[in-house]
Parts: sequence; C-alpha cells; structure tokens
Amino acid sequence: MRNSCTTVDEFLECLTVELDSGCTAFRNRVHVNINRLAEDEHGTKFSVIIQASAVVQGEDFEYILEFGQKCGFDYADSSDEATGSANAEEIRKKISGVAQSRGLRIMPGILDL
Repeated sequence: MRNSCTTVDEFLECLTVELDSGCTAFRNRVHVNINRLAEDEHGTKFSVIIQASAVVQGEDFEYILEFGQKCGFDYADSSDEATGSANAEEIRKKISGVAQSRGLRIMPGILDL
C-alpha cells in the first residue's frame, strides 16, 4: 500500500503521527532523492524534482509513505541560475531535521515496489 503526500509538510506530519503512535520506519531510514531532468534539447534548462519516501511499519501493517515536488529550474547558461536546486536543498534540510530528531537516517534514492 502507498500513502502519497502532496506537500513536504503533509509528508512530515504523517511520518511524525505514525512514529508518535508507536509505528517505526523500516531500518530507521528516510530516503531523499533530488533529480535534475533536462527540459530542452540543448541541455541548458533543467527541471529539479525532490522525492522522499519511508516504509512505515505498524504491528499488523506496512506501507510506503512518499512525497514528490517540482522545485523549479536550474539553468546551465550564462546566468548559471540554480533556484530549483536551492529550493530542493531547503526541503531536504527540512526533512533531514525532522528525521534526525526522530533518530532516523537519511539515505539517497527512493523506495518503490
């Protein structure tokens, strides 16, 4: 089963509520991945996407909690603008802060079935 969240705050709230209710995160891990995908044929505009996931385990259930968000664009041109990566990094820090305060490790990649 999956629980897909639309915002980072929803993801963190779901994770926190589950941990507070006695559930655990499989292997005490939250996975976070930042992708840069080419948006043009010249390779100068990149869409930046962040994804996060964790396996939540209860006494008699288990599911993937996941989140994904477009963070903006990076440009590999004379402007060298990287607002997408900067936004993604801020979200990653927010996830890391909550995860680490709960004794969870941040791992690269995403979980999928």
